[in-house]
Amino acid sequence: MDTSQQAILTISLLAAFADGATDDRERQEIRRVAESLAGESGNAELATLYQDVLLKRTDLAKAAAVLTDPAHK
Repeated sequence: MDTSQQAILTISLLAAFADGATDDRERQEIRRVAESLAGESGNAELATLYQDVLLKRTDLAKAAAVLTDPAHK
């Protein structure tokens, strides 16, 4: 998974957690997107991204700064 894909997943996670509720449908959809981007290896990277979001090691500004392609923004 490249850095822009990681940034997009990070933004997705931030959005999913923004309302404070946990929804299994959101988690399943994010997992499905991660797997489609990076195959089964996407799960390992997704776990790291989850940790980064939950432990506040990243934020929206950092994730968005990685996106240089205007189509991604």
